[in-house]
Amino acid sequence: MPDFLDITSREMVERILPLCHGPFVKIRIKSEDVEYTVSKPLLCKESSYFSTILDGKSTTVEDKPLNGKGRPTKEEEKPTTGEEQVVTLENIEGIVSRRSIECLLQWLYSRKIGFNPGNPEEKVSTAIKVARLAEMCSIVGLDTLVVQYIKSTLAASVGGQPRANATDRVLKTHVLTREHIFAAGYLRRGHPVRRVVAAASVEGFFLDANYKFVKEDREHPTFAADLLAEVRWALQSLSCKGGCATVTDPLDGEIIKIGYVEQPPGAAKKSL
Repeated sequence: MPDFLDITSREMVERILPLCHGPFVKIRIKSEDVEYTVSKPLLCKESSYFSTILDGKSTTVEDKPLNGKGRPTKEEEKPTTGEEQVVTLENIEGIVSRRSIECLLQWLYSRKIGFNPGNPEEKVSTAIKVARLAEMCSIVGLDTLVVQYIKSTLAASVGGQPRANATDRVLKTHVLTREHIFAAGYLRRGHPVRRVVAAASVEGFFLDANYKFVKEDREHPTFAADLLAEVRWALQSLSCKGGCATVTDPLDGEIIKIGYVEQPPGAAKKSL
């Protein structure tokens, strides 16, 4: 479905509005005293996961993680005509929670997410959780907004300090945590959110003599592979001008000064 802000009023009335009416279904989270009433056409249009549940064999599903992703593990027969359809989700750590469901539903109806205020670490954690829920539900398009949110959160935490070295500035990796790396690692290979976490670590990899995630690189091979891919991308831009070696940051396109190259007196400047 197109972005609500990029269509005409007629397209909105003809294509989007019908999806926002009934019939309605209820989404519940196990062990949570909360229930959401959602348009079934809209939910099924955007999510093949819920479409299979609601239009297939199953209407009430308790989800439990399988290899880090939620999958139906219990099914009940489809209700007879006129009965209310209910989807009950297991409260899965790192994926399904009241907050992540509410963010997902807000995006379905408005193509926006109003992330709650909090410290940068909490913001990134929430964003990754929403991305994992969207992947579990086979919802496409939300990851672009989540990536933008993570990037803006990291940029705000840096505060525009000099990029010359790691001793006179706050690196973007100071916001990232071990938990972020492991949570993002459950996303599929090549997922934009998984890539942005690795890309945010490149600056620290080059500039920090005591790189923060050395241990994680060893313990989490998929993160090490993701980081290596982003470092390789950065090194494609390696150049030396005036004896200063630089690369382009894959996260934001800024220039990172990674060292100085001694040149003989009178030597011509050249790119590596």
